[in-house]
Amino acid sequence: MEQVRRFWHDFEQLKVTLHDTRSLIPGILEPAQTFDRPTIYDVTNLALAESLKATFVTADTKLCQTLGGQLSWVVPLAQYRTT
Repeated sequence: MEQVRRFWHDFEQLKVTLHDTRSLIPGILEPAQTFDRPTIYDVTNLALAESLKATFVTADTKLCQTLGGQLSWVVPLAQYRTT
């Protein structure tokens, strides 16, 4: 249990912002089917990025291939530029 506490403490130091994605669920199922994603994990992250008007940077080449450039705000990690 002590190890879990240390991990949680370290995680909290990262200053990660957690978002409640429950409100996104109604809009997740259709893209999951459209892009043939068997789990809603990827599509939930895509929906969150879209709702935040954020660039979604991913190292998941299979996801990028599946999207086929249809979502301009999804950028493969290898092509991401910070400037």
